[in-house]
Amino acid sequence: MKKYISFSVLLCICIGVVGLLLWQFRDFVGGDGTGTDPEGTEDVAAVATGDTTPVVTTPADTTAPVVTTPPPVVTPAIALDMAGTCYSRHITSLTLRMEWAIYRGTDNADVYLSAELYLDGDALTLPAGRSGYVTVAGQTASFAAPAIQLGEGGSVRLGTVTFHLPEEEREDVELPVFVRFEINAAHGGISYQTLELKGSVHVTDAYGAMEDQVELALPAVDATALPSGTAVLSLTSLLNYYGLEADAVAISDTYLDKMPAGFTSPEEANVGNPKNKFNSYECHAPVLAECSQRYLRARGSALTAEDRTGCNLSALLLCLSEGDPLVVWMPADPEAGPVLAHTWSVEGKTVHMNAIRCAILSGYDLINGTVTLVYPGEEPALMDMSLFWELFARMGAQCIVLR
Repeated sequence: MKKYISFSVLLCICIGVVGLLLWQFRDFVGGDGTGTDPEGTEDVAAVATGDTTPVVTTPADTTAPVVTTPPPVVTPAIALDMAGTCYSRHITSLTLRMEWAIYRGTDNADVYLSAELYLDGDALTLPAGRSGYVTVAGQTASFAAPAIQLGEGGSVRLGTVTFHLPEEEREDVELPVFVRFEINAAHGGISYQTLELKGSVHVTDAYGAMEDQVELALPAVDATALPSGTAVLSLTSLLNYYGLEADAVAISDTYLDKMPAGFTSPEEANVGNPKNKFNSYECHAPVLAECSQRYLRARGSALTAEDRTGCNLSALLLCLSEGDPLVVWMPADPEAGPVLAHTWSVEGKTVHMNAIRCAILSGYDLINGTVTLVYPGEEPALMDMSLFWELFARMGAQCIVLR
């Protein structure tokens, strides 16, 4: 019995010694028994070679990231007139307004025109559902208006439209703009089926070359002979600026279409005779342009009268920068703003006659934000550029230039 006990004890001691040796050998192989410890590997290498100098392992060199330099931003081939405002012609306190902007797409190639339509005015409440459309460069987009609630000096956004401009209509081009809003309502004692806005957007690369300040000297004219003829007097000053030695009375008598008030529209003839102080109410741009053409043809002049009605502010200033002043239509009293003076009916159509006073736009100052106006018989006067544009646009953005 004692023999078997001694043998068992001896066997346990042997097993313990073997286990201890295995445990020690583990430290050489891998520290944690996995064989993946970097420090354990270094120790094995040192023992195998007899070199106890610590081995420094340098991590594998990784490839540096490739830095891609973006291509330079391409400068647009044209400096676009980026934004502006168009107004409907004044009839009552309701105004159709278009805020437009031109911008390029992300690829710097496609060009777009975006327009927001507004109705400005007061004392008008209409339910939602009225619609309208905008036409730019032959493209048409429609909009549906929300409910309209205009208090004093109110404004409501009618809708937003966007147009893609074809490539051939991006450089040195006048893009016609037309807006019609089917309002079908009465306001200010007048019943409206529609409100309409006519204008244009001039896109050209010439804006970037404009001077900051331009001032053109216009010849003075005697205004006493035509007390209600500021359109003809302004045209006379313009003709004299180009050296034609024109006479205002002769132009009025010979080349200007005239009809009595109540029997014509200012789009078709001068309302009354400019020689008369009373019952004479001027004419609009188409009539004066035709008068100019008749005079120029009779004189054999190479000049041409251009009716630039509807052009935006930058286009006006561009004319001045190129040395060409313009006849512009302004309210008779700039402080009062556009005023509806008379209304009558001709062949079933209502004629709305504003109180008009024409002037020559002869200069601008981009630094101080002013323009120069020359009213017949008066000294040149400065006007805030923003105020000028609003009054000019509310009078239909009417202007004449000679080229």
